[in-house]
Amino acid sequence: PKRAAVPTSAPAPVPAPQLVNPYSALEWSDIRKSVDEFFEKYEDDGNGIADHYLNALVDAGIAAPSGGNNQPWKWYYRNGVLFLFHDKIQSWSWGDYYEMGSHISLGSALENVRLQAEALGLSAQETVFPLEHNPTMIAAVRFFPSAEPIKQSTLDLARHIFIRNTNRKLAKRIQLDESFYDEMGRIVSLFDPVKLYYT
Repeated sequence: PKRAAVPTSAPAPVPAPQLVNPYSALEWSDIRKSVDEFFEKYEDDGNGIADHYLNALVDAGIAAPSGGNNQPWKWYYRNGVLFLFHDKIQSWSWGDYYEMGSHISLGSALENVRLQAEALGLSAQETVFPLEHNPTMIAAVRFFPSAEPIKQSTLDLARHIFIRNTNRKLAKRIQLDESFYDEMGRIVSLFDPVKLYYT
């Protein structure tokens, strides 16, 4: 009987399926339409802020960290309201499971804006997901003169917004002082009902 022929070379590899981003870029026309809907629902109080304040606030927002530095945000300002939008085409990836990573980035951007506002003597009033049917509008933020004096701790934190350092090297471990946890617990407790526990 004849022996079956043995292949002399490995079979050609099967190409992996190409993943296609299902989203389109968020167009400015869509953003303007969403903002029109916002002002149909919410009162326009007409309070604006100076251009140099606005520039400082947006600069702080875009300095936020994001996965792969994909920067999944678009900003729009009208009638005293700063809008934060999620541009999903920027953040779509296998690592953005249920958009958790992109929402962490967007939350960081919003927190940077709030912190910078406080450092400028402004109070930020945030409305998160103001249009229930439109999840791409993440937040609408209004600004008012703050009645509280600017704290030195706020200025110190705001200075660190623009200090970026990605360092994956293992450093020498040191034990953190208990006062660090006390201060972190105090800050976290401002966001009721969130609490910080440590062991």
